[in-house]
Amino acid sequence: HTGRTPIIYKKCENPEEEAEWLVNVIKFHFAIGFDYEEIAVLFRKNSQSRVIEQELLKAHIPYSTIGVSFYDRAVIKDLLSFFKFKENQKDDASFKRIFKQLVGIGDKTVQDLLKYANDHKKSLVKTLEEFRFRSVQQKMVTELITWLKDEKCSLIESLDFILKLTMKQERLKQRETEESQDELDLISEFYHLVRLFETQ
Repeated sequence: HTGRTPIIYKKCENPEEEAEWLVNVIKFHFAIGFDYEEIAVLFRKNSQSRVIEQELLKAHIPYSTIGVSFYDRAVIKDLLSFFKFKENQKDDASFKRIFKQLVGIGDKTVQDLLKYANDHKKSLVKTLEEFRFRSVQQKMVTELITWLKDEKCSLIESLDFILKLTMKQERLKQRETEESQDELDLISEFYHLVRLFETQ
């Protein structure tokens, strides 16, 4: 329209290049007098927010999200809980979150584990080793203990293990909903992030 700024179309090779270009556009508009509150970024999928948020943080540009940011999404918190517990094996919250993702292990078992650890003054990992699980549960728990003790496992190997242990992707694919597809996209983006981090 006459008197209005024309729409700019920019084709980028990858999400990182797109986010970097976007941040430069924001910086330019801020430099010519716009306030950050006057600038909005719209994206089609929740999984796209991660790389944009990362570039905004890197550039020290303040922002707020409408809805839930990438790292606050439940499926991402689920995956991160494994890494957090491996780093700090006294983290009860991450411990509980891990076991809520394992098929066949309910809240009652988690409470029994925490009680056992407290009553016997044992670490949570030691509790896992001593606690009596059903045979199906025991296989998962044994694999989890082995991973927790493996100091040589790479981040991408760890993520592969977590996804296999929880069967998260398989269960999401079975649901065949828009929400489950969104969560699968978020997992793919997180996988891309981990691979990117390891290669830098």
